[in-house]
Amino acid sequence: MNSRDQRRSRLTRVFRERFGGAPSLWARAPGRVDLMGSHTDYNLGFVLTLPIGWDTWIAARARVDRTVRLDSMNLDAEDAFSLDRILPDPQAPWSSYVRGVAQVLRAERLSLAGLDGVIHSTVPMSSGLSSSAALECVTAAVFEALGGWQLDPVRKALLCQRAENQFVGVNCGILDQYTSCLGRAGCALLLDCRDLSSRPVKLAEGIAVVICDTKSKRDLAGSEYGRRRAQCEEGARKLGVKALRDLTPKRCQSRLL
Repeated sequence: MNSRDQRRSRLTRVFRERFGGAPSLWARAPGRVDLMGSHTDYNLGFVLTLPIGWDTWIAARARVDRTVRLDSMNLDAEDAFSLDRILPDPQAPWSSYVRGVAQVLRAERLSLAGLDGVIHSTVPMSSGLSSSAALECVTAAVFEALGGWQLDPVRKALLCQRAENQFVGVNCGILDQYTSCLGRAGCALLLDCRDLSSRPVKLAEGIAVVICDTKSKRDLAGSEYGRRRAQCEEGARKLGVKALRDLTPKRCQSRLL
């Protein structure tokens, strides 16, 4: 049995213990690293981003009511909420990434089904590898499958970003969710954050990406990220452009003079 089958078997066992019976569907979404262009996404610039092998899985089964019940294997935690009343739970902040996606999808008038779900992730949390985006995107994929509808991947990424911006309260750019929804195995993505177009960039043979653990936790909600973004937006306003991407050396020089 390979590692993927072992993981699937483990999630099935936990699902049976928690909810009884077996899951009816599986979904996954990867984390990411940005190879070039950190902080350029919210400045509408270019980013070279790469989905990674670490990912988040949800094993799920539809319910006949409007309740969502969740079990997080990583946190050894449970959560439940109604699709008719979606509010943050201060006692389970991790659930906001699921709840936020559900709220955004409901606001789009997409049909949502209640579900039982077991979550397992190999993306280290607070590591800068987009564990939150992976959870948001895999949640959207589960609601898609159970609801019988399908979103364009770019729209899905935008809705997941909206969930993190508006429900979780983190003013992130599109980079993380876009990579998780549109990434391809073995390829980087060159993403134009202005028009959200991208093209795959095949990694040359023999090239390896090494992720180093600096032991420094990353938390966008409690870091300098929000302040840095606000400074960039203020700078763009003062320089008379929509985003810093629009600046040219000539325009900068004229402003300084």
